[in-house]
Amino acid sequence: MPPITITETSGAVNVTVLLDLDQWFRDGAGNLVDPQSGNKDGVNESLIEENIKNSIEAFEDDDYDGEDD
Repeated sequence: MPPITITETSGAVNVTVLLDLDQWFRDGAGNLVDPQSGNKDGVNESLIEENIKNSIEAFEDDDYDGEDD
């Protein structure tokens, strides 16, 4: 899906943002990791950062149904 670009001259755009918070503090095997280990220079800093990035989904949603049509 192409990225949504919104500028000062764009008209109104309806966007739905989904976050899968359950995966933020889990390792590859699905085990929970200590959130504090994701602090700067922590043992799980990059793991948690990638999990957060991968948990975000956003898409244009003109019909307000929460689904990417």
